[in-house]
Amino acid sequence: MTNGEKMSSRVEEHVQDLVRASAYAIHRRFSNYVEYEDLVQELQIYVLQRPKLADDLEKSYTVSKDETKWVARKLMARFRRHIEKISRREKAAKLGYNMGDEFFYDTNLIATLLPVALQFETQGAVLVNQIDDGTPRKPPVPSEGGNVLGMVIDVRSAYELLKDDDQLLLEQRYGANPLILSDIAIAWNVSDSTVDRWIQSALRKIIDNLGGPSPWA
Repeated sequence: MTNGEKMSSRVEEHVQDLVRASAYAIHRRFSNYVEYEDLVQELQIYVLQRPKLADDLEKSYTVSKDETKWVARKLMARFRRHIEKISRREKAAKLGYNMGDEFFYDTNLIATLLPVALQFETQGAVLVNQIDDGTPRKPPVPSEGGNVLGMVIDVRSAYELLKDDDQLLLEQRYGANPLILSDIAIAWNVSDSTVDRWIQSALRKIIDNLGGPSPWA
């Protein structure tokens, strides 16, 4: 499904159910700071910007009920993560404090998380424990925030906003069958240094999609 196509009524209804359930769960925790309908609207925009989410849900119908449940759980995890960050910002703004625990990504961390983020559709949380990000391992519950699975979800969402060429380049470098720079350079008919520059640029675009680099870096 492309941006110009409409999702089927079954998928649309299912997605909206997940949107409303996610918004309700987060609104219960931040009801003094955000409006339920605003969270729903944020998620509707989120879905429209990522038509692949509806595609994946529709494809799961032809596999099995268990697959559909798994895809739906992944969608809700991403939905909740997205609007929880928005809700935390609103809470901080209304209470007049800075989010001292707000997390900022750098290119090295993005490169560490990408191999798992790119396999998230097939391996889920299985690969999360293989990430060495230098922090103590926390329970993989996205709604708790600040844990590795939550970061993987963030990176995957930001990756999906990239242009196709950037996605392909990062898939070649950090995907399930990663290539070395020289092999990618041959495939693109450019120099190794050009490929490295392109990859760094794509990583920075992911950071921009995540809210930008740390202002204190």
